Amino acid sequence: MGSDPFIKIIGYEYGWIQLECTSSGWYPQPWVEWRNLTEHTIPSLEEHLAPSEDGMFVVNLSVVITDHTIVKVFCSIKNPLLSQELLTMMYIPETVWVSTSMPSESPSELLDPTTPGPEKVSTWMVALVALLATGLFITCSFYLYFIWNRHRRKKTLFIEKEIECEEKEKEYDERGQEHMGKEGSSNLTGWRRTQLHAADVTLDQNTAHPELYLSWNLRSVIRGNTRQDLPDNPERFDCRPCVLGHESFTSGRHYWEVEVSDVMVWALGVCRENSERKGEALLIPQNGFWVIELFGNRYQALTSPDILLPLPEQLHRVGIFLDYEAGDVSFYNMIGRSHIYTCPRTSFSGPLRPFFRLGSDDNPLVICPAFTGAEGITVPESGLILYRRPH
Repeated sequence: MGSDPFIKIIGYEYGWIQLECTSSGWYPQPWVEWRNLTEHTIPSLEEHLAPSEDGMFVVNLSVVITDHTIVKVFCSIKNPLLSQELLTMMYIPETVWVSTSMPSESPSELLDPTTPGPEKVSTWMVALVALLATGLFITCSFYLYFIWNRHRRKKTLFIEKEIECEEKEKEYDERGQEHMGKEGSSNLTGWRRTQLHAADVTLDQNTAHPELYLSWNLRSVIRGNTRQDLPDNPERFDCRPCVLGHESFTSGRHYWEVEVSDVMVWALGVCRENSERKGEALLIPQNGFWVIELFGNRYQALTSPDILLPLPEQLHRVGIFLDYEAGDVSFYNMIGRSHIYTCPRTSFSGPLRPFFRLGSDDNPLVICPAFTGAEGITVPESGLILYRRPH
């Protein structure tokens, strides 16, 4: 694939505008054409495709537009072997057509010193309008290019983040296997072994807010700047940037871990299957949410009122522990191996699902893979009631 096509205006006169499209780095010789908004081909005025010193083809083609109804022109360059196409659009403002179609004197009359004064004023007015229109046209072109380039960079960043997420998941899986092997042969003072089922949690795309972009394996999520065109089904969050795990729990003990490194605003926990997902409902236990969050460099448990969690270090990986029968939801620092917070005990009824909220667009939340064959995980024996509010 060669470079992105670049369109510029190289001339205009009353009733027509000439555009030029250039690109380089193509092999083999590409197919080139101009198209309008309805995908119809516009005949080129000139086409020049020649190989450079390195054997790659340089493209230079021009077109003259005389149809005033054409407001968008596309330059298409396509690799015939790979069937890959690069497309660039040029927007022609209506003011340009107005300035180029205004009736005026012939070129000889414009230069004739004997032309009466009022007509000379008209000529200067035409020239001024044409100059202003050209400036507006160039400004719009640069603005559109800036928006397009920003969108492309955002898309590239998301792909890079997705690759980074996959690498992290692989690393966590390897660390998890090593960790479980060491746990089996060591005795950690002050820790007890609690039998918990390592839940293999994935994200439910039908619940994701339109600004949340999920990875192909549904284990990581990043927030974008624009809303996706997604169906507004009853399961989907429409105001808060949240998504639920696909799994639901109605009994037993379960845990899962989430990587939160370098994410500035996030919230994790569990919620009831029938919790409200439309509007700005508070994420508190009374509404079916058992959640902690990081917001404004403050860790806090979302209750009424919120409870500040004075943690000694920044969290990088958070473990969420659910004991359904005991009505217990607890959070642990899985790097520092310390307790964070335990929600007030609740008598659960109905399915519970993993909950995720991503308030910033800097980095993704990543669900760590479940440890294969793990029969349990160590959690601190003491401290289970730290920060617990009295009933």
